[in-house]
Amino acid sequence: MVGVELSEQACAEFFEDRHVEFSTSTHGPFKRFQSKNQGTDVVLLNGDIFDTTAELLGPITAVYDRGSYVALPKDVRVHYAAMITALIGAQRAPVHYVLVAAEKPAGDDSGPPYSITANELNTTFGSMFAVQPTARRAHHRLEDTFEVVYELKFKEHCML
Repeated sequence: MVGVELSEQACAEFFEDRHVEFSTSTHGPFKRFQSKNQGTDVVLLNGDIFDTTAELLGPITAVYDRGSYVALPKDVRVHYAAMITALIGAQRAPVHYVLVAAEKPAGDDSGPPYSITANELNTTFGSMFAVQPTARRAHHRLEDTFEVVYELKFKEHCML
């Protein structure tokens, strides 16, 4: 598993919270956190996700986005979606993609997390994925906000 995380502290805490030993090294523009425990193959790249390349990540089989997309202002989300779509599209293989979004009352443009709609996800990811909400629940910290889990299903024609 390879993850990309902007916060160096969050990378270290990921391993510490799970009592997994790790080492660090430099990997391109990233600080690489690698698990040392046998049977646990986890790598976290600490740095700017926009510096990510297919070569740095390797094959992508799944994407779990719990906080990246919702943390970005709308104009940057468009670039983020284009980058992710390009990285995945270059493989021409299906990818399981789960994105956790925030849903706020209409007109609430505060953030992060920013409010994300299914319409926006269809616009930004629709060329490669069919967007399907799979769960909706009250946000654990924010009043009048819901957490919506979306499954982005890879469209078969993208493998051609």
